[in-house]
Amino acid sequence: MGLKKTLRCPLSLLLLFLSLLLLLFHSTTALRLQRATAKASRFRKVISSSLGPSFTIRGSSKTYAANATAASAAKAVGAPVPSTRAPRFVWRFAWEAGKRSLRVLHRPYITSGFVPNDSNVNLSVLYWKALDGDEYARDLLPGTLGRILTWRGLRWMYPRLHHANVGIRTRFIDRCLTAIAQEEQESQEESQEESKEQNGGFNVLILGSGFDSRGVKLMEGGGGMDTKNLRVVEFDLEKVVEEKKMVYNKNYKRRLTGRRSNNHHGVEDNQPIPLPKLQPIDLNDLNATREILSREVEEGNKLGLTTVIICEAVLIYVKDVRGVIRMVGEALIDGKRKSTSTGTSTSKTTTHFVFADRLPIKYGDEGEAELLFEEEGWG
Repeated sequence: MGLKKTLRCPLSLLLLFLSLLLLLFHSTTALRLQRATAKASRFRKVISSSLGPSFTIRGSSKTYAANATAASAAKAVGAPVPSTRAPRFVWRFAWEAGKRSLRVLHRPYITSGFVPNDSNVNLSVLYWKALDGDEYARDLLPGTLGRILTWRGLRWMYPRLHHANVGIRTRFIDRCLTAIAQEEQESQEESQEESKEQNGGFNVLILGSGFDSRGVKLMEGGGGMDTKNLRVVEFDLEKVVEEKKMVYNKNYKRRLTGRRSNNHHGVEDNQPIPLPKLQPIDLNDLNATREILSREVEEGNKLGLTTVIICEAVLIYVKDVRGVIRMVGEALIDGKRKSTSTGTSTSKTTTHFVFADRLPIKYGDEGEAELLFEEEGWG
């Protein structure tokens, strides 16, 4: 017993020392980025004209002048404005520094519990959302040190680069979901007939969810939707789904249970921890995905729920973007047709497609985007 206590103390001290070293390394990297951004902004006009595209400011090209900039998009959704003065090499440095930090941060002697792979930057996005203030994302992070580094008291050290961009689309989708919830509530109140046929709940289907925290955020009451009649399904590749199950079971459940006494997430102590349904799919296999997606739409319609499909930053990994957009529309129609034909749903159930993703069009032109959706059956 005495030997165990003696050994435990040096090991604890060593772990604390290594954690402090990593915190110092991470903080130093962030401060270097801030200095590089400040220096680059002073000389950006001279640099961009003499040294080429690597030193130009992202989003400053005249080609994009007619379209919304990151700054205008951030203001439109109420998000903090990303750095508008950092040249491309600073963004690149931040990207590489982030990947190296993840490798160091998730050493076995630093983290505790399950550590997922950063497949398709899923883990990076989780950190970026935590840095942007998403406390649900912090709960999903593996290890205690990652939660320390994303603590609100340390977030000022990080230049507003990648996590700021992620924050824009996050707030855009948040606003869309809030508007949909308000619209459906008003519709329920105005039409007594509709309120009898629909439960006033939602069937939220998230494509390519990765390690995103939106699913648990909605189910914990943080998304503006009534959790009593809420169904959330997250779709991604099978390997990502298996890892996210581990993230939920080993990270999220443990941390949420530890804070139940404060009712931090709006869940009572005696209630089970609500988790989204995880469904493996491959968006490059359109036929199989259409069948699975239409089945989930049908299930929501049977319950009288309003279906909301979310597509956020996943199409960059898809071969046929137009095919996916067309397939989603077909799955919505097919799922609704099946449920109405069997008499298990009413034709009054509504559907929404919340889209914050990349399209195969030039320079983000809004008119071309609308035309693309019309051509794929969304007219």
